[in-house]
Amino acid sequence: MADPEFPDALVELQRRSDQAWADVEAHRRDVDGRRHRDAQSEGAGPDPARPWAGPALPPWTETEDARYEELMAAARTAGEELHRALADSGLGGGAEVVRGLRKAAGPEEPGPRE
Repeated sequence: MADPEFPDALVELQRRSDQAWADVEAHRRDVDGRRHRDAQSEGAGPDPARPWAGPALPPWTETEDARYEELMAAARTAGEELHRALADSGLGGGAEVVRGLRKAAGPEEPGPRE
C-alpha cells in the first residue's frame, strides 16, 4: 500500500510533536550527564550492595525538575494536538497511517533545539 498524502498542517504537527519529545530526552540526558560528572568528580564509587548500578547520583535540582515538567507539558500538548488533528483528518489512526505520517515528517531523528 502506498503512503497516503498528508496535509502540510498534519505533517507540521507531527514534526512539532517529535521535536517536543526530543527536547524532553535532551534535557534528561543533559541533567543525567551533569549528575554523573558531579558524582565522579566527588569520587563517588558504586554502591557495594548494587555494583552494577554505578555511583549514587545527586538529585535533580528544583530548576531542572521545573524545566522537565515544562517540557513534558509541551510534549503532551503537541501530542494531543496531533491526535486531534489526525482524528479530524479522517485518515484514521492505524499503524500504517502513523508510520506514513512520521515518514512524511522527515527521515531524520529530531534533535534538541538550540
